[in-house]
Amino acid sequence: MFESSLFTLSFASVLFSFIGNESNRLRVLVAGQAAAFISSIGLAVAAFTGLAQNNAPGMLAVDSASSMVSVLVSFIGLITLVFSERYMLGEKSRLSFCRLLVLMALAAQLTALSNHMVLSLLAYGAISVILYLFMNLRSESRKLAVSVLKYHLLADFFLAFAFATLYFDGAPLHFSHLKEVFHLNGAFFNLGSYLLVLSLCIKSALFPFHRWLLNTLNCPTPLSGLMHAGVVNIAGVMACKVYPALLLVPGCLFVWGTLALLSAMVGTLTMSTQFDVKRKLVYSTVGQMGFMSLQCACGLIPAAVFHLMAHGLFKCHMFLQSGSAVNEGLIKKEFAAVRKDESAVSPHAVSLVFLTLAFVIFYAYGTKVTASTLALAASVPILLTMPAFSRVAAPVALALSAAIALLVFTSVSLAVSFEHALSMVSFSSPAFWLLPLAFVFFLAFHVLVNTAGKGKNRLADWLYVQALSGFYV
Repeated sequence: MFESSLFTLSFASVLFSFIGNESNRLRVLVAGQAAAFISSIGLAVAAFTGLAQNNAPGMLAVDSASSMVSVLVSFIGLITLVFSERYMLGEKSRLSFCRLLVLMALAAQLTALSNHMVLSLLAYGAISVILYLFMNLRSESRKLAVSVLKYHLLADFFLAFAFATLYFDGAPLHFSHLKEVFHLNGAFFNLGSYLLVLSLCIKSALFPFHRWLLNTLNCPTPLSGLMHAGVVNIAGVMACKVYPALLLVPGCLFVWGTLALLSAMVGTLTMSTQFDVKRKLVYSTVGQMGFMSLQCACGLIPAAVFHLMAHGLFKCHMFLQSGSAVNEGLIKKEFAAVRKDESAVSPHAVSLVFLTLAFVIFYAYGTKVTASTLALAASVPILLTMPAFSRVAAPVALALSAAIALLVFTSVSLAVSFEHALSMVSFSSPAFWLLPLAFVFFLAFHVLVNTAGKGKNRLADWLYVQALSGFYV
């Protein structure tokens, strides 16, 4: 009931937005998206309470994870729609832009809730077409729109080929039954698995397929808020649906994990060297999607779902408030004039202490505390290597790091509880060892880049230049 009302209300609001004056049309769109958001909340409540369970597989799968992603997308769609109503004031394409926002959110929700390969492929492709129409609203972005469409059509073709190999090799069309299949090992299926991974890499803008995401920088900011929060994340949702089939081809998980690790490192390093606010946020998304894909490749599906939801909310907020970056920059410039403290703590020493603590916990308790261990080990050293800590006395910095560690453990514990409520399971992936390897690389490169520009490390200076240019890709 809730899923039918969700799609009906969103689509009906788009149809009724062609009636009346512009002000009333916009109100209809906002009311329809608000009603869809309320319906998605009802859908999530029904999923968590067991009211939405159905033994017979259907076109839609209403479980706790898909319903929560639906709530996320509908909420971000509503926020960006209300923001666009004023942000696009004076634009001739304001009404068309708002209609496309509703349709984009609708296609993303349909992809999240779909339980059928054909329906998922249609929704997956609809996102590509709607994104092209978005960029085509402005004449100066039409050439870039064609380039973005080519990337997405290639991803859609790879996904269609992968689904075809799955089906002709004996797999069911419903994703909920894929976990029951253990015999898919034909040559075509193996090829389809690798193409499926490539499709997910392109759609989630992993390096070196991130160029299409950079081409969307000329689009209005509300579109970036929705796209970075509810479109690039959809590849992670699709990965969760087909993961049981990918486990049958371990090689594709290693390829996926390697590309994800590369994307996470390149995206994060490049982001730290950019001066343009929106460009910095785009590379941040490349790095975040790399880490989310790495979680998927390592079998940590619940953590990946939680990460894509948290990233969606965070990145939408960052884009919508990006206009205040100038004032923030002035504040940072004033703070930079503060003299350094001679008794400041050594960030490298604190990093080594927390790194040792993290791996002691990891080997003592196993994978049950993997998320909290990595979060603790990564957050405190990175924060301590920030330039601001060179102006703080050692006792204050150590006390602050202990408080941060406590906050990280608390938040990660809540995250693990939320992941458990998603009723999803982690898989035993052969690529799991890439996760601790990624952490070591992250810490090493972060410390290395932090020494750039000081004339002490030629490698760091060279790496800084490469990251500043986006590694020329």
